[in-house]
Amino acid sequence: MDHETILIFFKSARPQAFGKSHMMVPSKRAGKIYTGTDRLTNGGTRKIEPKAVNPFKRRGTVWRYAPSRSEGNRLKLRHPATYPDALAEDLIRCFTEPGATVLDPMCGSGTTAVMATKWSRSAVAFDISEEYTAIARERLEGCPSG
Repeated sequence: MDHETILIFFKSARPQAFGKSHMMVPSKRAGKIYTGTDRLTNGGTRKIEPKAVNPFKRRGTVWRYAPSRSEGNRLKLRHPATYPDALAEDLIRCFTEPGATVLDPMCGSGTTAVMATKWSRSAVAFDISEEYTAIARERLEGCPSG
């Protein structure tokens, strides 16, 4: 299993958008009644009022995706280090609104730019390699905007 650290930079102290609803997953204990205590940051505890567990919850800190090679995009795989379209899609949808601009300073095969275009965002993408920017351009030419 490969792991990647994702860095997200904002111009302001908080993200202008944070739409996580598309990233919710089913809760194992949905509908059950939660009781007991919560641990406080100072080490103490507090009693919880009984409440029903929501049917969905936010994903944890490890997200699982099928690898890029399973997407069937041979053009994309001409780059040696791709990541799944769904990863870029989730982050773009979570942290931007339609019309926003997404910056990708190491665009590689263009996955971020393609997903930004798909979801009606603008993309500013560049790479030091002319070979990789050519792949990204070719992918963008066939990309319908959302």
